[in-house]
Amino acid sequence: WLKLRLPATIVGERRLRLCSRATPGPRNMTVLNESRWRAAHRIVAVLVAVVVAQDSCPSATLKKDCPIGPKSPADYLHQLLNVKGYDRTKRPHCPTRSFATEPTHVEAQFYLSQLNSVNMKGGTMILNGYFRTWWNDPRLAFNETEACFSDISLPGDEGKVIWLPDLYIDNLVKQEGKKEMASLTAIYPNGNVWRSEQVLLELKTPMKFGRLPFDEHRGLILVASYSQTIADIRLTARGGTIGEGVSGVALVSGTLKSPLWKFPDGGEEEDGFSEKGNVTVLFGGSWDYLAMTFPYHRKAKFFIDQFLVPAMMYLLLSYVQFFVDPKIAPARAALAVIPILIMREMMNSLYASLPEGSQQMWLGDFLTTSMFLCVFAAFQMGIVQLYLGQEDRHAKRLAGLLKVKETATKLVKQSHAEGISLIKLCLRYKMQEIEVDEALHQQKLNAAAAEAAQADAMEEELENNDGGKNARTAEEDKAPTAAASGGPSPAGPTAAPNSGTAIKMNHASAEAQKQGVKEAHMLFIDYAKRIFTQFDKDNSNQVNAHEVRKALIFFDIYLSTLQTAQVMCMFLRDHGYSSPVDDMDAVMNLSQFTWLLLEVDQYMLVARKSGCSIDALVAYFQNMRPSRCVDVLARIIFPILMILLVFVFFLLLPLY
Repeated sequence: WLKLRLPATIVGERRLRLCSRATPGPRNMTVLNESRWRAAHRIVAVLVAVVVAQDSCPSATLKKDCPIGPKSPADYLHQLLNVKGYDRTKRPHCPTRSFATEPTHVEAQFYLSQLNSVNMKGGTMILNGYFRTWWNDPRLAFNETEACFSDISLPGDEGKVIWLPDLYIDNLVKQEGKKEMASLTAIYPNGNVWRSEQVLLELKTPMKFGRLPFDEHRGLILVASYSQTIADIRLTARGGTIGEGVSGVALVSGTLKSPLWKFPDGGEEEDGFSEKGNVTVLFGGSWDYLAMTFPYHRKAKFFIDQFLVPAMMYLLLSYVQFFVDPKIAPARAALAVIPILIMREMMNSLYASLPEGSQQMWLGDFLTTSMFLCVFAAFQMGIVQLYLGQEDRHAKRLAGLLKVKETATKLVKQSHAEGISLIKLCLRYKMQEIEVDEALHQQKLNAAAAEAAQADAMEEELENNDGGKNARTAEEDKAPTAAASGGPSPAGPTAAPNSGTAIKMNHASAEAQKQGVKEAHMLFIDYAKRIFTQFDKDNSNQVNAHEVRKALIFFDIYLSTLQTAQVMCMFLRDHGYSSPVDDMDAVMNLSQFTWLLLEVDQYMLVARKSGCSIDALVAYFQNMRPSRCVDVLARIIFPILMILLVFVFFLLLPLY
């Protein structure tokens, strides 16, 4: 206010004085005005002197009585630099020892006011605060009783007139706004010096992301002398002891607030926190390095919400596919593949802000294992589709057998009536080898080929002509067709005498022609015979309940062993056979097995064993198709794997 108002006041005061002299009036009024303006002039002069002194001189804590000492900080600096010949290029010696024998003891401390940001990918952090140093310079000591002040404060560059320790930060990446930052140097009567510099630092600091998102770090500020060894300067934390080890207070903080990071107890309170310093002598024992560290750990809510919870949700989405009908392949495939793609995208998003190193990371391993579980679910879908294909083939074979049910039933009953095995009976209907005249056989082949060619030509002509014309053409073609079938063949002679050359050909047996049994009928019976023979290991022409259960699988029939034994006994009794008292002792021959295949659908309602025993559990899975069995197992195993995933990973967290 004085700086803005003083010039106008002085000008106004001079203008009033001139006006008072020129204006006529009583003498006593003129004298009174002059005395008032003289008093005001003296007051203004004193105020101007005070303001000018405050603008140009270092500040100090002034005392009322100062008889013989320096009258002002400016006077003190003048005597120090010009009279005493202070040399700022020489370091001070220990106050109790000579200059040559003892190094200067410098104490350092960092006041952390805010942790601005942490760059996880680059391994750097930006923080601001105040870098403080203490040392003693006997050359700066003054007599407090004689001087007009008890201490001196030198702001900004004014503090550079004295010796300053050449400390630097070894892990500094860059320092922002150094010219705009404030600094202060304080000198005390005993020669003690305190310097504080406001700094905004970007530092390279070690970071370990093994426990991400529950990771803990220690910020590092590594301070050392740039040019002077331990022979010249010994560096310690504030109040620390000289030499290697942990001592003193190297870092203190104010009230710290961060949405991402937590600090030690007190870091978010008014008192803040403090950390000790650790001094290490490096480079052959020549330089003191003071490590100022402070702990901070992550607030994990962001990573929990954005990675852990979604990962579990997508695992549940993979789990849902086990309840979808596997025959709806597109829906099943979407539920199997989409979670894998999303998991992969989550991992890319995670590593976008992290260094691409080879270190083990808890969250990365958790997502990778979750993705493997999704891949397991997709692989399970492939197994289910494989079993579905087998089941379809087995079902088609049973359907083919049921199509020839009438013929097959007739053969089974015939073998039962004649008292021979179905295998021997089937030999009667097997094709037989006969001898035919070669020329006659060739004539028949030519006639058949000509008939087929004429049929093709007639069909083509019918397609190209209209209905009436096609009808006439068809009538005209009847005669050539008849001639081709009964008369001479266009491709051969009208009559072929016996050439005497016989060739061997396969032909349906007389028994097969008589009974109307075709080879197509025998095909599925032969398949049933192969399956029966496959499980008849001892060639006894008998199979027990265990073997019949396995054989029924090849016809898409799934029963437990006990159910199979019960069905066998019921079937035997229904067809006039005796069954053992213990159902598990029942056996069947081939004809009975084939007959059972034709009527097994009548016995599918037989009750299976229930309960909580192992036998009941085995029977439960034996009664299922393999595709459904795999789905049921996945429904049980997958949730267990999800629970184990969370439990095991949190159990292993301290090992990262």
